[in-house]
Order: sequence, then C-alpha cells, then structure tokens
Amino acid sequence: MESKNYDAVIIGAGLSGLVCAYTLSSYGVKCCLIEKSAVAGGGNQSFTNDTGDVFDSGYHALDYMRSAVTTNLFKKVLNDEYYEYTLNRGLVMNGEVFPYNLPIDEWPNDIVSLSSVSDIDEISGEITKEKLSTVYGKDFVEFCFDNVLASYPSELRAIKEGRPVSSSIGMIYPWFFPNIKKIEDANASEWASYHGQMRDKKQTVLYPKNQGFYGFIDGLLNAIDKKYCDVFLGCDDIDIILDGNKQCNGVKAKGYHVKAGDYFWCAPFFGLAGMLGLSMPKGVGQTLVLGSFKFNGNLDNKYQEILVGDKNFKINRISFPGLIRSELNNLIQVEFLFPTDEIDMSKDQWMDHWLDCLNKLGLSEGLDISSYRFDIQPKGMVTKDPLDEISKDYAQRIRNSGTNIMIHSVNAGPENINRIVPSVIENTMKYILNK
Repeated sequence: MESKNYDAVIIGAGLSGLVCAYTLSSYGVKCCLIEKSAVAGGGNQSFTNDTGDVFDSGYHALDYMRSAVTTNLFKKVLNDEYYEYTLNRGLVMNGEVFPYNLPIDEWPNDIVSLSSVSDIDEISGEITKEKLSTVYGKDFVEFCFDNVLASYPSELRAIKEGRPVSSSIGMIYPWFFPNIKKIEDANASEWASYHGQMRDKKQTVLYPKNQGFYGFIDGLLNAIDKKYCDVFLGCDDIDIILDGNKQCNGVKAKGYHVKAGDYFWCAPFFGLAGMLGLSMPKGVGQTLVLGSFKFNGNLDNKYQEILVGDKNFKINRISFPGLIRSELNNLIQVEFLFPTDEIDMSKDQWMDHWLDCLNKLGLSEGLDISSYRFDIQPKGMVTKDPLDEISKDYAQRIRNSGTNIMIHSVNAGPENINRIVPSVIENTMKYILNK
C-alpha cells in the first residue's frame, strides 16, 4: 500500500468538506479530500428523470446576501452562470393555496375568522403558544397547532416522546403566520432575524443555470486548486485508523495510506461520534420521500415553491423546477419527512396520494403525467431532545474526547448553507493562520 503525506486530510466531500478543501488549497496548503460516495455534495444532489429533466434533492436555491460571504462564493464558483430572481412562495392551509407573507385581511375568509391579530409582533426570546396567542389570537394559534404543526409527523412524534413544544414551533412560525410589523429582537438568532426581515421585503434567491443546485457543488469541486489538493471520490473501502488514545494515524483508501499533520472531519458528525465510542441519542429513524413529476402541459401556477401546512396532505413542500429555471412550467416535485416506522406506502400509493393532493389544490388538474420518479432515503432521526441541545452536547463530548480530528461544526438539525459556508471558512482560516 502506497503512502501519501499531506499537511491536512479532509474526510467527507459534502458542502463543508468542499469549502474546507477550496479554502486550504487557495492558500497553498497541501491537502486531500476523501469521500466514500462516488459523487461529491453529500445530501445536496440533483438528478434527471427518464426524460432528462433535472430535479434537486437537498437545497433548491440560495438566499441572496443572507450571507455576503456565501453569496459571493456562490457567484464566483459558478462564473456568474446563475439565475437571480424574487422568490414567489405560496402556502397551503386548510386545503387552500394562497400567497406567503400576506397581511391577515388578505387570507382566506375561513382562516381570517379565527384570528384577532395585533398591529405589532413584539415576541422575543423563547417562542411559546401563549406568546403567539397574545399577538395572533388563541383560536388562530390553536388552529395552527392542530392543523399545520400536525402536518409534520416527525415534530409530533418528538413532542409525544417528551420534546418541549416550544422547540418545534420554528416549523410553523413565522412561516404560517400573517405578515404584521415585527419588532427586531437584538438577541434573536440568525434564522429568526432573517425571517423577521423577510416580512418587510421581497426574498431574492440564486440558482445555478446548469445541473440544478448540484451546479454549485460541481462549481466548488472544480474551483479547488488541484495543484495543492488531491480529491478521492468513491472510497467505499475507507478505513480511518485510530489508536487507543483516539488519535488518527492516517486513512486508508483507494490503495493509499494517507497521512497528515492534521485531520478535518466534514462528514456527518454521528459517524465520528461512533468511532470515538460515544453513545448515540435515543430515537427513531426518519425517512424522506420525493416525488418528481413531469406533466404533458403547462401548469397553472405562479409559485416557485409552496409550503404545505395541512395534515390531510402528506407533503411538506412543493417546488416547480421549470419556474425556478425560467423554463416550461411542467415539472413538480413534492417532498415529505416522517418517522420511518409510522408510514408504509408503495411507490404507486405515494403517487396516487400526491396526485390527489395536487388536483385538490388545482395545480395539475386536467393534465396527464409524462414521467414520475419516486425516491426514498433515510434522513437522520427523530428524538425527544431538541436538536440544538443534541448539537451542543456532542460538540462538547467530541472536544472532550481528546481526539486530534478537528470538526468545523456539530449540527443535528437541518443544514443552513448561509451559516455553514462562513463557519467553515472562518475555522479553516484560523487553522491556516496558526500553522
């Protein structure tokens, strides 16, 4: 087995690993990027159906200037080959489709009748039902919990297992609440602050012109300076060598024994936790299903994305790839996330259910399917512990383990590209400056 020596080895070619490799190689640090899968990008992939149409699995767009660092990197690696547009988003509640971020007097009448909305949203700190009720009215808030939150079975399962209700409110607030003036909370998280700002202005997003969202992944991969960074994909034989003191002494893959002064873990953090002998959180597996449809005619729809908050529909989000790419609007993708042990449906049963939902919403009525692709994949787990607490706990436990493997961030919840990219660049630059 041939030995190869580097300054740093990066394990995992998802978004974090690609940004880390791009940053290291840009400053002439000799490194290598190792990935088990045959393709880079982790969970952020794009694929084609049997008629060659592109759909995404993972991110669908990038929020413009939510992070200047991320936006500028996005533009650079795409060589300015991207779409920039104002996102037109819709909502589904109580079986009706209507525009996102409307004032309450423009909502459907049957929902308006439940509300007693104040003029200003001054909610800060922990979001609770009680605080929401003082602003939006008790009946409206109860409706949102009984119907909208109920459309997220993973959240219901976590609450049933003992998770505080307040930790799940972010799934519905502010997304499914009317637009009223928001008083900025100086201590609000980046997520809360951004969505508060979106109440007062249009949301602009970026999307690659080629390869779907994977164009960004491919752009990052191509932007890595190969003079300083070797990239090994398809390393299904990867073997990370740890001694009894949890020190990494190299990585074996592709017939090489790769050694370095430093190691970066950019794969899912539970893999590292398992290697270090840390116990896993208790919970049940979670499944993501995607239905990608092509229809034989133009869809009567003006939205690029619709968020679904209706417990009668097994859909969390509907996206329209044709509109996103300014092409013929004949594509729909639906997605749904649920505890693995709660639903058992076949590919055709999912199709029938989704088509029924789309027809009831008036999105595909009168059109026939030209192509249908069904994808199912494991997607983390449902636990009773809040995901931010799990993240903090494992970050501390990994630091305390004494391992020499560095990890940029520990995140048990959904990724946010606008936080991941700046964080990885910042941590990688600190490493470079301290070398």
